[in-house]
Amino acid sequence: PNVPVAVMQHQYVVTELIPEIEEYHKQHGEFATLRDAYSAMYMRREQKGICLGCYETEGAQFFSPKGMPPDWDTELLPNHIEAVAPWMAMATETLPIFEKAGIKTIINGPQIFSVTGKTYVGRAPGLQNFWQLCGSSTGITQGGGTAKMLAQYMIKGEAEISLDSYDPANIGAHVDRTYTLDRVKAIFEHVFHFFSPYEEPYGARPGFCDPLYD
Repeated sequence: PNVPVAVMQHQYVVTELIPEIEEYHKQHGEFATLRDAYSAMYMRREQKGICLGCYETEGAQFFSPKGMPPDWDTELLPNHIEAVAPWMAMATETLPIFEKAGIKTIINGPQIFSVTGKTYVGRAPGLQNFWQLCGSSTGITQGGGTAKMLAQYMIKGEAEISLDSYDPANIGAHVDRTYTLDRVKAIFEHVFHFFSPYEEPYGARPGFCDPLYD
């Protein structure tokens, strides 16, 4: 089946010990993950420092645009921190203690995205007894829930929530590799964008036009 996904490079850093973080954790325990749309940044505590990652809002980089190498396993990619430096600089405005923190580790890894920005969950179009659950950019947080919904769908014929917007059958024949790359890049660069109802990224437009377009 046609499974239009592409893999982006996503980077985050882990800092060395930050005294304020250590002291806060001792006095108050854990604190919530922070998401900042201004700098397209997320942050959480990592031991006695913080883990901070950014999603570039322009110039995002693919990993292996033609598809994942067959022998790829769990390797990381070479660091390219310059690519996200402008957003990390903006992150210091939201989180001033990050500016003086030492960097312990820089992680650059592959992250998969679908052309809808959602996981594909459901029957593979045109095939019997073949199901898809793939294209999840946040697999750790979505994995358990989407697997449960798919299991319900497979066993009972439907899930307890609507999976219409996750249906692989939503993908039309016009979704080729060029469309996929353009669309996924736009989705990655809009991870922190606040969308209005029914608003979608403009990536890959006008790759497909119906008769009303003219």
